[in-house]
Amino acid sequence: MRAVDLIEQHLINRMFTIAGSKLRYKDVLTRQDDWYSQNTMTLEQNQRWRREGAAYLMKKLRMNKKRAIAHMEFFNLMYGLRVEEKSTSKPPARPAR
Repeated sequence: MRAVDLIEQHLINRMFTIAGSKLRYKDVLTRQDDWYSQNTMTLEQNQRWRREGAAYLMKKLRMNKKRAIAHMEFFNLMYGLRVEEKSTSKPPARPAR
């Protein structure tokens, strides 16, 4: 297996771990359905995954920070889970007329 494949596998497995999913790379490798939109993660989880992924790329591939962040943005578009916004606060009150 190529080093790039191992890095992609690690990033996808880490995404599932952060999202709290029991899925792994080997589970979705041959799936043809839209597994990436059937599972969700919060915005905070997505930001954490992208941040940790960029640090991992900087360490393993010796990328500079700007390139690692850009790579994670592209990787998120290709393989990232759907971000579900969970609002814990009440919607803003309408102003009195």
